[in-house]
Amino acid sequence: LRLAFTVLDTVRNLDRYDKVCRQSAYPTIVDATGNITCPILSVTRYWNNDVDKFQAQINNDYDLTQALSQTEYPNGIPVDTKEILGNAVFDTNGTIISAQMISMFIVFPPHDDTLQLETDLVDAILDLDARWESY
Repeated sequence: LRLAFTVLDTVRNLDRYDKVCRQSAYPTIVDATGNITCPILSVTRYWNNDVDKFQAQINNDYDLTQALSQTEYPNGIPVDTKEILGNAVFDTNGTIISAQMISMFIVFPPHDDTLQLETDLVDAILDLDARWESY
């Protein structure tokens, strides 16, 4: 799951990300500094898309399974598990046992720089993949 935060931070650090996301159609979605930003649909949302919160709260597998088993995000919005986890399996108590995939969706607004941002994003993700493959 730490890799999901690596991907997210890589995307958010792209040159055009802030410029494009300030044009978001969702003015109630703001970043840590209070600026309008793009909606992010991901398991990282359990920690408000903040790796520091994730690292402060998750110390072991138990902490992680308990967090991922919550039916609402910290802000009270219901979790759509199928949206963020592929083939998630839960026990009879509703605790997650496994998932085959983590999904991440970032909703970019139509903007002059969006196409270039998406191109930069693909290049950055391919670069991450190549580095991970080398391990």
